[in-house]
Amino acid sequence: MRGTHREQRLLVMPAVIAILIIGVTPILLQIYISLHDYYMGVPGQSRRFVGMRNYADLLRSPSFSNSLYLTVVFTMVVTIASLILGLGMAMLIHRDFRFKTVVITSVLIPQTISPSILGLIWKLMYNAEYGIFNYFLKPFGLEQTWLGRDLAFFSTTIASIWMATSFMTLVCLAGLQNLPEDVFEAARIDGATQVQAFRYITLPLLKPVIGMAVLLQQVACLHIFGIIYILTGGGPGERTNLLAMEVYRQGLNAGFVGYGAAVATVLALLAFIISLVFIKMMGDAF
Repeated sequence: MRGTHREQRLLVMPAVIAILIIGVTPILLQIYISLHDYYMGVPGQSRRFVGMRNYADLLRSPSFSNSLYLTVVFTMVVTIASLILGLGMAMLIHRDFRFKTVVITSVLIPQTISPSILGLIWKLMYNAEYGIFNYFLKPFGLEQTWLGRDLAFFSTTIASIWMATSFMTLVCLAGLQNLPEDVFEAARIDGATQVQAFRYITLPLLKPVIGMAVLLQQVACLHIFGIIYILTGGGPGERTNLLAMEVYRQGLNAGFVGYGAAVATVLALLAFIISLVFIKMMGDAF
């Protein structure tokens, strides 16, 4: 038996090594760069070691504080809203009705299109002159500058909720389809209402599925970039400058690679802490 276990470990070792190289090496390189004063716009500049100075600078930066606040709010709103909408849609789709396949296929569409293309679609709909929203609001004199200073964060959040709801719906629907029917049949025989069955049977049985979906969605929200880059580019000003956009603006656009790497490291640490706390809160569900 020991020989068998040893052979099994040897068989999986190449895959483990490959995962460590692909996953850990970029993180270590990112941390290494964050400890250096490196400006991409100066050819041949040496990477001078500065220790934790980049981290001290970002903690004093109003731009970083704003990005951190926006990222936390954005993540909470998108995750909660998409979970409620996704679970509700999954409950409706789970029933038998005509054109069910068409509806499920329609729900899949946001998952089959890249975030950049989705961003372009929403940008056209938000257009102040010929966008579809202002087209219907214009007769009532309620036109809005959807990507302007006042509504930019709201508009990007709505677009992200729409994209995230598709994922939540598919995950919750898959979970519903795997629930045991005999439990619900027994509840109906005992006189349980649909609300009681949902509260005391469906939700507890779906807890592991919902927990995993929420965890994945939280991490996705923390790192969201494509759709915000296309819609607003982080603006106007810093109204939609989430942490991922801050990494791009500082590290690639402005050329402060060391500082951008420090922001990216904090973002990765934030995602790790949130995931760890959430898993602890879920307890035995995982």
